[in-house]
Amino acid sequence: MAELGRSFHHHRSCNFAIELKSSLNKIEEMKGKIEELESALHSCELQIELLETREGRWKEELHHSQDQILASQADTLSMKYKLQSDRSQELASLLGKIKTLGLRERERERERKKENLEAEHPYSTRAKSRKMDQRMEQFQRDIQDQIQEQMTKLQQEMRDQMLKAQRNMMAQMAQMLSGATDKGKGLIVNAEDNEDFPRGFTLQHVQTQPEEYPRRPTVTIRPQQGQANTGVPINF
Repeated sequence: MAELGRSFHHHRSCNFAIELKSSLNKIEEMKGKIEELESALHSCELQIELLETREGRWKEELHHSQDQILASQADTLSMKYKLQSDRSQELASLLGKIKTLGLRERERERERKKENLEAEHPYSTRAKSRKMDQRMEQFQRDIQDQIQEQMTKLQQEMRDQMLKAQRNMMAQMAQMLSGATDKGKGLIVNAEDNEDFPRGFTLQHVQTQPEEYPRRPTVTIRPQQGQANTGVPINF
């Protein structure tokens, strides 16, 4: 019985030693895994810090690029409107010169015709003079109609170009704002600290001021004395 007791105690001690050794091996293995996980966690933290740094730099570059694009578009629109305004002024000046030359030439032609008609036949001078005046008035009306049509087309083209430029600018601003909002949703940042716009801000809150076009002065060309009152207004 004593030997059986010693044998049982010996086997029990051996089993306990084996279990203890196995437990120690498992503990060492778990320590190794924990160290690997801690190393991976530290690496992930470094990567997150690097991404946050890059994100801040990218945001600064994005805002800088947006400011440059908007400034460039504003300069382009300003130059375009200035060129169109200069062109309108040149056309108005040209029309004034044409009107002045036409009146002078008309007066000279009337004087020459009057002298010739009086020399040839004194009695038919008034009738022929009226016919000549009617022809000159018709010619003047035709020129005025053509000039008015060209000015109307030019003004319409200028309005269309200005409206198109405004729509393009608003669309680009909306696209840039939408892109910045979508990028912000996928990044791990504090929404309250990095929020560029107030909560609930949409493009509907931006009201575009309607473009106001200055009214062009109205000039009325009147015929000389003795002619019918057929003045035609022209808007420059």
